[in-house]
Amino acid sequence: MAPSADELQRNMFYNENWSVAMEFTFLGVLVQEITVGIAEPGYPDSYAIRVGMLEVNQTYGTFYDYNFFESKVRRLYERFLRFSKVLCLPGVLYDLITKELSADQFVWDTAMERSPWIRIYVNKANPAWDDLSTIFTNPVDFPVRFQDANVHAPENAVHDTAEVISLSPNSDTNSE
Repeated sequence: MAPSADELQRNMFYNENWSVAMEFTFLGVLVQEITVGIAEPGYPDSYAIRVGMLEVNQTYGTFYDYNFFESKVRRLYERFLRFSKVLCLPGVLYDLITKELSADQFVWDTAMERSPWIRIYVNKANPAWDDLSTIFTNPVDFPVRFQDANVHAPENAVHDTAEVISLSPNSDTNSE
């Protein structure tokens, strides 16, 4: 029997040196740095990484150095980019309440043929998605298909039907 998305995520994201709790502590610090205005959304700067490093090392009695945490940030950014791609797949819906993905099996099968790593997200969202999207973007810069009809995308989210503006040399850029 093939491993579930939960098992794949546990094996892919965490190990004996990095637990779910450590990750959420580190992400919490990075989000807090953005929330209070010390850091800007985007790729975290060295100050924010060092503050997170100190918090994790102090909380969990570890002695990981800056390079270890910089490596974690790179891996988290890769997860952010990959999950963003999954959210943009046609037919994939993201439930904001349950934090789960859903799609027809045909969609998953087709996507996994092209990108086998998608298997880790079959009907299972990235557990740190809320924090990752706060840290690495602002606002949401990709189309998201929400499953709950009562929940709407943020006002500043880009939608599939966004207007296309031509910047060709023949376009009228001097008009008011």
